[in-house]
Amino acid sequence: MNEGTGSTVYDSSGSAVNGTISGTGWNWTVGSPFNVNFSPSTPTLISPSNGASDVTTTPTLSLSVSDPNQDDLTVKFYGRALPGTLTPTPFTIVVLPDAQYYTSHKNGGTNALFKAQTQWIVNNKVDKNIVYVSHVGDVVEDGDTYIIQWQRADTTMSILENPTPGIPYGIAIGNHDQIGGTTFYNQYFGVSRFAGRPYFGGNYGSNNNNNFQVFSASGMSFIAINLEYNRSAAALRWADSLLKSDITRRGIVISHDILGTGNPGAFSSQGQVTYDSLKDNPNLFLLLCGHVPGEGRRMDVYNGDTVFTVLADYQNLTNGGNGWLRIMEFSPASNQIQIKTYSPTLDQYNTASSSQFNLTYSMQDTNYHLIDTKSSILSGSSVSTTWTGLERLTQYQWYVTINDGDSTTTGPVWSFITEDIPVPIQLASLTASIEQNSNDVLIQWSTISEINNYGFYVQRRSDNQPSFTDVENSFTQGNGTTLEPQSYTFKDNTVVTPGIYHYRLRQLDNDGLEHFTFSVSINVSMLSVSETVPLEFRLYQNYPNPFNPVTKLNFSLEKSGYTTLKVYNILGQAVRTLFEANAEAGKLYVVNFDASNLPSGLYFYKLQSGNNVEIKKMVLMK
Repeated sequence: MNEGTGSTVYDSSGSAVNGTISGTGWNWTVGSPFNVNFSPSTPTLISPSNGASDVTTTPTLSLSVSDPNQDDLTVKFYGRALPGTLTPTPFTIVVLPDAQYYTSHKNGGTNALFKAQTQWIVNNKVDKNIVYVSHVGDVVEDGDTYIIQWQRADTTMSILENPTPGIPYGIAIGNHDQIGGTTFYNQYFGVSRFAGRPYFGGNYGSNNNNNFQVFSASGMSFIAINLEYNRSAAALRWADSLLKSDITRRGIVISHDILGTGNPGAFSSQGQVTYDSLKDNPNLFLLLCGHVPGEGRRMDVYNGDTVFTVLADYQNLTNGGNGWLRIMEFSPASNQIQIKTYSPTLDQYNTASSSQFNLTYSMQDTNYHLIDTKSSILSGSSVSTTWTGLERLTQYQWYVTINDGDSTTTGPVWSFITEDIPVPIQLASLTASIEQNSNDVLIQWSTISEINNYGFYVQRRSDNQPSFTDVENSFTQGNGTTLEPQSYTFKDNTVVTPGIYHYRLRQLDNDGLEHFTFSVSINVSMLSVSETVPLEFRLYQNYPNPFNPVTKLNFSLEKSGYTTLKVYNILGQAVRTLFEANAEAGKLYVVNFDASNLPSGLYFYKLQSGNNVEIKKMVLMK
């Protein structure tokens, strides 16, 4: 008999019998006649190996999981930078205030002031490590009334997008943007404009009036939520759900009307509702706005968490704002956000206390944070996630919890050290050749592996050009992260002048960083250049230049007509007529110039056809 416990043994009729009780040390095993739950097994690490070094800054964390009861599992990934090892990099967010007088050309404003702002941002992207641009609304003055204002805004903001995918940016619709509706806004800045850009997170409803972006900087991840003027309660609930969906993302909310001027400025009615609706999110730390001419700021604390609100609007200043913008420099090492106000047009900083100040904000958080959650994982299978936004040469720790619906198992803590120099692609080959039976320069390249690769631009320069530029329509989509070899091809059919050309690749990561490959060269002869060219009046640079004593001069015409091509010395005297006849449009003319009987020096060559005239210079060097 094995009753497991007790002091008396009974038979089936209930009478006491002689016997021995044994088995008092029993426990349940899988397959017992009762529904007993067993905790999930300890996970088995797959990659990266514990203690690994030179790990990419976007590692894939992978492990295998199992459960004795074969239950489906929920796996949560947690991670942190090891305290004392993180050396964070400073970065910058730029805020563009109300631009309505720039795009409407009112009150002395011009779109040139607006373009100067975005061009300055692009020019300083690397030096200041600009990771995000926020426009706080009132992009235009008259909403759906005048499309020209949106066209001006389009060309201005497009500066931020070149090269693709550009600098992450978002727009919060202002009250002037809504006049008559938001048809023009969505025509120029709708979902289709941003879809596919790696930083675009999505939108609320059927249009892009409320939208959000995600980006990473210095080991931190951010979400920037743009809410339209007079945002609805439903839009606020949407914003609240975004903040709660991933508390590891530090939250920035931008809406046109939130705060008045002064320190502390008073919340507007819309601002108060916005703050009250979102303040319980511990990851929300910053509100940005415009609308009210002037500057203002305030600091609010809820449940121990601080939210800063900052106002900047310069539309009532000279020339509709004189190009003033806000620079927010984040210094993680000192836990400071340095606010500066600058005008690229004036090349001047405003150092008034309301325009230049510091905010203390903790960025050295070494607590474990949730990285990702994977649900419905089958017992005995592997599970993985990608950890983004890590810093180089930093030690990280991570672990997982595994839940079967009733009990949770916490796995061991694993660690790794990130690489020193990220290698987004390992290039196996890059070649340039003339494609047979065509006029194309064939660029071919292959990669051994790719990490976070958004894509490539093919760049070209000639011996007469000082720098490389992107070849038109050369963007080629990359393959993200892959360990498999990949091959790519691009045909350059835009070469119309013979000469030595150099090609290289400009590679872009998904986070907007760019890298350049080595270059290859090719000699494009006249036999490989088409005699058919676009309908344009154009005089090409001679080749070679300098020359001794023979060079080639090429030209094309937009309209057929009587045409002359003459060479002049430095005194303006005609020394040679190279072409004098009727010429056809859309044809490439190639003229040889033999200067054997001319002395060394600077010469000019002039093409004239109808009212079109173009002059270039060349150097004869004997």
